[in-house]
Amino acid sequence: MDTPKVLEGFAKKHGLVFTLASDQDRGVGSAYGVLKDNVSRSANRVTVVLDGEGRVVLAYPKVKAEGHAAKVLEDVTKERQEGRL
Repeated sequence: MDTPKVLEGFAKKHGLVFTLASDQDRGVGSAYGVLKDNVSRSANRVTVVLDGEGRVVLAYPKVKAEGHAAKVLEDVTKERQEGRL
């Protein structure tokens, strides 16, 4: 799992205006059931969108890079318009 410092650099490089969460102790990945059972300590790529209270509003368990960001943006926009975000 990436360290907070690595994620901060990634966010800065890509102009992200939100914080990326690090899961170095693997507690969140374990709770969401996304950890791979391997020695590399990696996780499956998953996108989760939380509301202001920390509740899961949208979840994408099988992320593929192509078109994913556009789909999430479309869905987040719709959720905002409908008052769920």
